[in-house]
Amino acid sequence: MNLKDSKGRFMNIKILGLSVLIASGSFFGACSSELDCTTTETPTFTTLNTNIFTVSCSTSECHDSTSPAGSYDMTTYAGVMDNVTASDLASALYTNVLSDAMPQGGPALSDAQKCQINKWIAAGAPND
Repeated sequence: MNLKDSKGRFMNIKILGLSVLIASGSFFGACSSELDCTTTETPTFTTLNTNIFTVSCSTSECHDSTSPAGSYDMTTYAGVMDNVTASDLASALYTNVLSDAMPQGGPALSDAQKCQINKWIAAGAPND
């Protein structure tokens, strides 16, 4: 089916549908504004490291200390901070987990886990 645009030109409906999908953000995954972290308490680095980073990131052949993928060792605070700028939710670590780009090859982090990382970074990413 064809539609006319504002200048009277015909547009293919498939292209229009894709444009709407991209504009809505559905094509590229979740947007940070879709994640409501208001009720999440700010975790400590130790809690994040134990419950998220060690389990989902620093597994064998990923971001471990032996052979860190992309040179990112997620087993230590210093290694994690290579991906984080304190108080900046545009940090690589957060944008990668928010978009489900990481962890690769494993299940995406839950919204609750993403919120914990969000709160920790927003609080300045302290090393407890």
